[in-house]
Amino acid sequence: MRKEDIQSDIENVDNEIKSLSQKIRKYESDDEQSNDVLEYLEDKYRIMIQLLRQNILNNENLSIYTKESYYDVIFNKKEKELDYDEKYVLTSERLRGSKNIHYSVYLRLNSKIYNLFLQKRNQIVHHHPQSDINIPEFLNMAVTTEYAKIFSNLDKAIKNIKTELENLGDDIDDYKRSKDLYETLGDLFVHKVLLRNEKQTFLGEIKKDSYISQADEAKKAFNFYNIAIDFGRKLEDSGISHLTYRAYNYLEIFKDFMFKDKLGNIKEISDLKEKRDHIEEKFRIWEKYTKKKFSTNPLKGMKDFYPEDLREVNWILSIIKDIADRYNYDEFETPLLEPIEIFAAKSSQELVYEQSFYVEKFEDRKIILRPELTPSLARMVAQKSQELKKPIRWYSIPTCFRYEQPQRGRLRSFKQPNFDILGEESLYADLEIFNIIVDIFSEFGATQEQFQIYYNNRRFIDSVLTIILKISKEKLPLVYKVLDKSNKMEENEFVKFLIDTFQNDVNIQGILKLKDVTSIDEVLMRFNIIPDEFYDCEGYLELKKFEKLLIKAGISDYCTFSSSTVRGLDYYTGIIYEVFDTGKENIRSIFGGGRYDNLLTLFSDEKITGTGFGMGVYTLSLFLRSYELIPEDIKEKDYSDTIYIASINEDVSIYAMELARFIRGEDFPCIIDYRFKNLKNQLKRANELGVLIALIVGPDEMERDKVTIKNMISGEQKTILFDDLIDEIYGILDDYEESETDQ
Repeated sequence: MRKEDIQSDIENVDNEIKSLSQKIRKYESDDEQSNDVLEYLEDKYRIMIQLLRQNILNNENLSIYTKESYYDVIFNKKEKELDYDEKYVLTSERLRGSKNIHYSVYLRLNSKIYNLFLQKRNQIVHHHPQSDINIPEFLNMAVTTEYAKIFSNLDKAIKNIKTELENLGDDIDDYKRSKDLYETLGDLFVHKVLLRNEKQTFLGEIKKDSYISQADEAKKAFNFYNIAIDFGRKLEDSGISHLTYRAYNYLEIFKDFMFKDKLGNIKEISDLKEKRDHIEEKFRIWEKYTKKKFSTNPLKGMKDFYPEDLREVNWILSIIKDIADRYNYDEFETPLLEPIEIFAAKSSQELVYEQSFYVEKFEDRKIILRPELTPSLARMVAQKSQELKKPIRWYSIPTCFRYEQPQRGRLRSFKQPNFDILGEESLYADLEIFNIIVDIFSEFGATQEQFQIYYNNRRFIDSVLTIILKISKEKLPLVYKVLDKSNKMEENEFVKFLIDTFQNDVNIQGILKLKDVTSIDEVLMRFNIIPDEFYDCEGYLELKKFEKLLIKAGISDYCTFSSSTVRGLDYYTGIIYEVFDTGKENIRSIFGGGRYDNLLTLFSDEKITGTGFGMGVYTLSLFLRSYELIPEDIKEKDYSDTIYIASINEDVSIYAMELARFIRGEDFPCIIDYRFKNLKNQLKRANELGVLIALIVGPDEMERDKVTIKNMISGEQKTILFDDLIDEIYGILDDYEESETDQ
């Protein structure tokens, strides 16, 4: 077709389009007439696009232009073609609805928008270096508008593909089509990712929001590729081999999907699985920039305590504090941070260097988050040892930290009530601690069948190892560490652990005889020869005496000797113990403690002996829950003595606040409903909370210095003087308590 003929046809069709556009406005209220005109208009747009395309091709083949004039002529024609393309799509959407237009129409339109934008950009940047065009301003405006169009068209294409997928069935052809469409969805989301990245590059800025969108779209692409792969497997199972589907012109969306083979040659990724793996790898990179919202989870091994959880914890602690008061123990508190050396000197190396959180540098010292309390207690007592009256009975409820593997009943951050008595050398101090333990568990309702205090004596075990088994004192800490693990291993596993640890250095068979013995006499019966000096050793005599004291105190049913109980901490010297859950479902250690004679020597020359324990609240709560010893309603807040103020409107807000201040001054908890409207809803909320008394205030009550009091149980209400309010509150609460007692 000659250039002149094409130009003539363009002018004719353009006139027809103008005429049809006028008719559209004329028949706007007549759907049938309007649709007929729209069909003609759509057809004319299609013809115009074809003519413009031919005209562009004819001009591109000419060699009469300078570089500048070429760009001006061609861009003018391409802009006109794009304008008619966009009008064609808008007309089709108006005629049929966007959901009924094939997604490839939007992709083709995007291709023209994108290519024209790149050519304009190249023209301005590379061919008009001296022009007065503000390049950053142009890019900012063009990128913003053109990319907005592209993203809008992509969203429409994605929506239409999803609609098509919803209408597919389960036969082989539909599987094939589903596979194609899901892969196409993956490709389009990849395209969105690349466009966002490119947009950032053009604008010369990196925005966090864009990275978040990239990561979200990359994840969607990955998921769609996986679905496509699943459909591909179904096709393979049917014996049909299907090549990867490539939709028409994705604006070179896979230009970023390139990799180097073993020879260093760049190749394009075209295989579906390669696409999936590639986008997964890309996502790992994008994901680093997507942390707009932080994780809602606490650190590993830490636990959030919501109000209902804390009510349970506080209930447990209230009973423990009550026991402390009965035994006249004073509460104390130590800093969360301590010098690492006070733990390293006497606690186990494992606890300090493997299981602790510490600050690498703090005023040129290593500082530790306390893993336990006893060294801190010793420091405090040593600081004022001359002033403190002996024996010292102290308790504390610190939060401690241990870097252990989290598991059921064991967290890395935990509350640990501690009871210690210092300055009392006799075994009666140990006996008092045992009584405290029994009283705590009994107060919760636990029985001797549910828990036991397994006890031993470090001096006794020292004598068995050194006098009977002839093991050197230098090796005792390692033997204790091994024995401490005996109850946590199977028999064969423990024997292997013993052999691996000691080789032939110690009497392994002798150590095995100390495992799982529940009688002092039975321990001695396991050895053929016992030197006479053993029976005079301090540990043996202490243990026999303590056994008799437990019987006389009436708590022997709760206590059992255990040769395997040694406690892993190095500072223990006398009576040691572990409290065990002895039920069938949850046999485990709950907590432990013991006597320490030399711990204060870290801080002074004065020797003060002490004994005590630290008990994890979380582990204790698991024990109590397993035996249903925690009341079901303990997590629920009791609003029975709470006074609820409901206001008719906001005009009485200040009066309501004065009323609340007065009530709180009388030690009643009080809530004001700040909605100040819809009295019915306010009272409904009070009823949901379980409130017994609601006060209603409005303009009349405020003017007369009165208040309306409502019994939420009976429904009765009356208006009273402000001065009579407290008596009325007590009256309603007393009546409620009497009715509860009668029931």
